[in-house]
Amino acid sequence: MLELNSNIRKKVSAAAALVMMWLFIAVCMTVTNVHADEVKPKWPVPEQYQTITTEFDPRRNERDSGYHNGIDIAADTGASIYAVLEGTVVCARAMGDYGNLVVVYHPQLNLYSFYAHASEIIANEGQFVHRADVLAKVGSTGVSTGPHLHFGICDHLLNNWPTITYYDPLQFLAGSIEVPQPDKCDCTDVNAGTYTTNNVDNYLNIRSGHGTQFDIIGKIPAGAKFTVTKDNGVWAHVEYNGVKGYCSVEYIKRYTEVSSYMTISGETIPSGVLEYGKYFIVKGEITSALPISKVWGGVYDSSYAPTAQYAEASPMTNSYDLSVYFDNVLLFGSLDCGDYIYSIQASDTSGEVYKLIESGFSIEKPYIPPETGDLNADGEINVADTVLLQRFLIGRNILSPEQLSGADLDGNGQINVFDLILQKRLVFSKNS
Repeated sequence: MLELNSNIRKKVSAAAALVMMWLFIAVCMTVTNVHADEVKPKWPVPEQYQTITTEFDPRRNERDSGYHNGIDIAADTGASIYAVLEGTVVCARAMGDYGNLVVVYHPQLNLYSFYAHASEIIANEGQFVHRADVLAKVGSTGVSTGPHLHFGICDHLLNNWPTITYYDPLQFLAGSIEVPQPDKCDCTDVNAGTYTTNNVDNYLNIRSGHGTQFDIIGKIPAGAKFTVTKDNGVWAHVEYNGVKGYCSVEYIKRYTEVSSYMTISGETIPSGVLEYGKYFIVKGEITSALPISKVWGGVYDSSYAPTAQYAEASPMTNSYDLSVYFDNVLLFGSLDCGDYIYSIQASDTSGEVYKLIESGFSIEKPYIPPETGDLNADGEINVADTVLLQRFLIGRNILSPEQLSGADLDGNGQINVFDLILQKRLVFSKNS
């Protein structure tokens, strides 16, 4: 009896387990079917158009060019183009080779569907569309050999252009595509602001998610400014040149505006009278808070027009030594006699201009006393010089300091008749 009861209990338990298993399978099938109905895509054109003239080529994901990133479905001009799933229209405009292009973002899958070569666009950017809503009409705009729909699936955009990764649209339409999982984000806007790169030599990669496993979708040049909207201490949401993505916080730092400031030290400044033909050493160390974009100047004439002794440099550094280049170019020894202005100016990357040096000076030939007895400085000692001295002694004319020096033939510091006697003798000896 006990054995019989035991067998009965075993059969009842097995039957109950079987019922529970069938109930579980039924529930799972119901849930699975509901989920499948929710995400089952619609064929993007009327059902009568089933001919695919060009298939998807997965090699497009190796490099984003040269291979087909979607499927081409032959259809008549004007046929409706449907949204395959509900979502938001993020692009509805002419886009180069794509012609009239519509792109829809599907948040439930974190994917974009795109529809190219349309003859007419119906949907508007920012519009929410339901599955099977008409987005556009079939056409042959852009680079196209005839009316058809170029239909594709991707998970990123670059300035509204579809970009890798691309997925096989036929697998997507069949519901067998592996849906990418959305990137999780726990970032806050506490550190939002303007940033620049930190310890970056060439460029900083912008990625599609929080981590190096995500695709590179853009680059930030070293030293460029960009916007950070959020971060989690490890990865930051960045925006640069129309590209939105993620960068490691290890390679960024907050941008601090630097005020323009520039000085010069150790400079040499020509002033007064410089000797004709003499070399002048150009010195001066320029220091700037911002990179020095340009240094220019040299010798100008009295009307402030630059002479041949002029130089320019574009160092793009925070310091510049005039002795390195300007000293080799500015040749003061080649200047003619006259009045000049020496001026050096510089500007930084903010556009601020600084006048660092400005000084007036002149070039004169040194005085060379005339030969003793040559009072008229014509290079000869003759009767004309004697006449000048006679007229001076009788008060009929005056002599310049240079002439007086040449008339003191006996060198006693006085001009008198004894100098006249020596002058006549000198003329006589020269002529003879």
